[in-house]
Amino acid sequence: PLHLRWRGAGGEATRQWGEATRQGGEATRQGGEATGQGGSVRQRSQRGAALLTGLLVAVSPIDVYYSQETRMYALLPALALLSLIATVRLLGTGQRRDWLLWTLVNVVGLYVYYYLGLLTAAEALALLGSVVERRQLGRWILAQAAILVLYLPWAALLLGRLGGSSLALPVATAVHLTPAAYLTENWQDFTVGFTVPPGGQALLVIFAVATLAGAIVLGRRSPTLLALLLLSALLPLAGAGAVLLARPFFYPRFILFAAIPIWSLAAIGLTSQRRVWPLAALLVAVILAGNGWTWYHERTTPRVGYAPDDYRVAFTTLAANARPGDLVLGGYPWQAGYVQAYLWKSQLRTAFLPGHVDPRQIDRLVGSGRAWVFDYSPDHRFEGNWLEQNLDSRAQTLVVDQSGDSRVRLFATRGARSTTNTVPEATLGGQIALLSSDVQTPGQLRPGDAVQISLRWQALTTPKSGYTVFVHLLGPDGKVADQHDGPPLNGAFPTDRWTPGEVLVDRYTLTIPPHATAGRYQVEVGMYLPSNGQRLIVGPTPRQDNRIVIASLKVSPR
Repeated sequence: PLHLRWRGAGGEATRQWGEATRQGGEATRQGGEATGQGGSVRQRSQRGAALLTGLLVAVSPIDVYYSQETRMYALLPALALLSLIATVRLLGTGQRRDWLLWTLVNVVGLYVYYYLGLLTAAEALALLGSVVERRQLGRWILAQAAILVLYLPWAALLLGRLGGSSLALPVATAVHLTPAAYLTENWQDFTVGFTVPPGGQALLVIFAVATLAGAIVLGRRSPTLLALLLLSALLPLAGAGAVLLARPFFYPRFILFAAIPIWSLAAIGLTSQRRVWPLAALLVAVILAGNGWTWYHERTTPRVGYAPDDYRVAFTTLAANARPGDLVLGGYPWQAGYVQAYLWKSQLRTAFLPGHVDPRQIDRLVGSGRAWVFDYSPDHRFEGNWLEQNLDSRAQTLVVDQSGDSRVRLFATRGARSTTNTVPEATLGGQIALLSSDVQTPGQLRPGDAVQISLRWQALTTPKSGYTVFVHLLGPDGKVADQHDGPPLNGAFPTDRWTPGEVLVDRYTLTIPPHATAGRYQVEVGMYLPSNGQRLIVGPTPRQDNRIVIASLKVSPR
């Protein structure tokens, strides 16, 4: 028996991957006999390959990366592994209980993520020769039919939500890859991760040579098992590539499960020749060092570097300002699901409008009410959203919150005003009010920690010019330790375009310098005219240097 120890998001699990081979290279029942010294060597080789596969999975940068998200991607390798184990059992025995297990695992996989259907198709093809030989074609057909029937309720719901224009995408998020770039990107992400370490090209070659060697070794021992692994990798790659041509939106995580054959074959290749084990050990050490470098530079433990892309940040503003009956418009089907999941108590209406629809359709949906646009921009630039452009010319913006790759923007009919009972912290030049400020720290502050700052501005009148916001972190000596100077919301909404009553949530991150001294630090904010640096007068109570100190922070020694 070949045992595979796999560690993923849910902790550690030990799975038995049974495979026995016979003289003709055909897969037979699990637990085949190995006799003599040659059989003992093969058992040790299989055990070593299984342990190394588990190690490669446990340290895989892409697997560790997605194991820290509460999304379905962490489940893909686990479900795929269960499905492959069930397939191997069918190749060995073909008993009814194994068919039932295979059917149920694949149905669960489809409900979790529909791209796993590509793995189901690969396994079905790998099983076809075996079932024909055993005269079990009826069971094979029954299993495929059962999977389709059990998936129909979810498919009906999916198609109902997507509508007839599900393939349409905003131009800004379209992904166009050549076949070579598509294969290269997936190979890199599945092996060394998103960030290539120094000497990363050598690591890619090591994985390629090891995988090829493993395929040759496994092909000699069990052609059927090799066919299963190759189909499980190549068919998902080809299927996802075909989808990419029709719908240009893709991330390697969509087919994360296709990495299992790569990990398995690479481990077989590195452990198949005991005569060169020092070289194999050196290559494994190089792989582990490269993965360790990637972990560090992707900051995956903890994922502090990706916190700004948390949808809940912008949703706090939506929840605080939304009214029952408000409409939330999005250009992606999952956006409606997020709103319903996070704000299910708010009684909001949601609508998915892909592509460019007739403006009259938007008018019919909005009616005389208010509409939020939930915008998504992977590059954080937020350019060319057709929903915002359509409403911007006919409605007034009341609230905007932009955080990471998400933005929520509230529109209402012209003449409507944003109402707030909050007494502002300060006014600037009599034109803009700082309604409130919020400073969040990760508990006890130490050098190197990040400080998250949220500012809520409101236009009292139409500002006379495009002002620059300054957010400064002042050290105990009064000198600037870190700062951000620039137009609000990364330049997406210059102040001279604000309308009276409009509220904008402006977010910043400042960092305590790594070698900072302990003591009291202050956070100051304000605005100035970029042409001459003259600060807007802070009122109604005058402030020294026309700055607003919004927080005093204690930084402890490292």
